[in-house]
This record gives sequence, C-alpha cells and structure tokens, in this order.
Amino acid sequence: MVLVIPAFLMSDAITQPLREFLQRCGYRTFGWNAGVNMGPTPQALTALRRRTTELRHVQGGPVSVVGVSLGGLLARDLAYDAAKDIRQVITIASPVNLPTASTIEPLFRLCASLFSSAIDIDRLSLPTPVPFTSIYTRDDGVVAWESCETEDSVEVGGPHIMICRNPKALRALAERLAPTAVKSPRAKGR
Repeated sequence: MVLVIPAFLMSDAITQPLREFLQRCGYRTFGWNAGVNMGPTPQALTALRRRTTELRHVQGGPVSVVGVSLGGLLARDLAYDAAKDIRQVITIASPVNLPTASTIEPLFRLCASLFSSAIDIDRLSLPTPVPFTSIYTRDDGVVAWESCETEDSVEVGGPHIMICRNPKALRALAERLAPTAVKSPRAKGR
C-alpha cells in the first residue's frame, strides 16, 4: 500500500497519474485526502497522521509513503512521529538537507505564517527512523539538487515539474517500493 503526498500548492489530482502508474505495477495507492498542500500547516500535519493511521489499519501493517517535492518533507516529518505505521519513505525532487535554495522560496515564505511550529528542521536533518530513498535530478530547476542527494539516493534526469512522469524516476520508484528493496534504517547520518 502506498500513500502519495503531493507537492506544494498541489492536490491529489496532480498525483493521479503517478498513482495510476503504481497501480499498474500492482500497488494499492492512495492520495493524502487533505486538499491542496499549503505546506506544513497544523491542519495538514493532523490530516496526514490521521490518513496514515487509517491506511495502516486497512493494510494491516505499515504503509509506504511517497512525497513529491514539499510533500517529501511532510513524509519525512511523518516518519519521525509515526514510524510504526510506515514501511519506508521515498521522496521525489524533495530537499533532504535543509535549509535549501529554491526558485519558489518567495512563495513559500508568503505561506510560512500558516506553518506549524511543530516542524523541527533540526530533526529533519537526522536519519529517518524508517528506510529512506531520495529520487532527484540535477536538472531540477526548482529545488537545489545538492539538497536532495543522500547516501540512499537515485539520480535521474529532467526538470522538477516533469519528474513524476519521468520514466527513469518511475522505474526507480517502482523498484524501491518492491518488498525486497526495503533496507533497514541507516545507523549513521547523511
């Protein structure tokens, strides 16, 4: 079972093609059901935790969480609070090493007053308590690619806005979701 979290200012509608691809690969997929991703607002964080718990009960075990761009930051934050509910986290074109540079930083800052104080940037710099993979591109153009690179990363080509339709990114995602692909959480830092 796979929960997909959309990018900043996007909704489940934008991740529908990605979820349909994963369904064709044999995975049960679900959107986050929290409307437009306005960032780490208290409402979004609460809805995401509730959705993860709900899907864990449906699955009868932990779920894989895929976060696109800012959705990846939310997925990693979720892993610290709900590790028992999460099989693994995979981020796509999402910064891991914070703070980072982004071409949409002014827009992000405009929405920052809505964000929850519960988001701990220092905690997000620690290794996740569940297996983690970052899929990124040096051709991103929105997020500084250097902030996406980790020990457990997969580099693909292409721009940020097309990464969820990028065949290499989709292949890497499907491979990392495979039951035999999950590694144990890393013991050392990034």
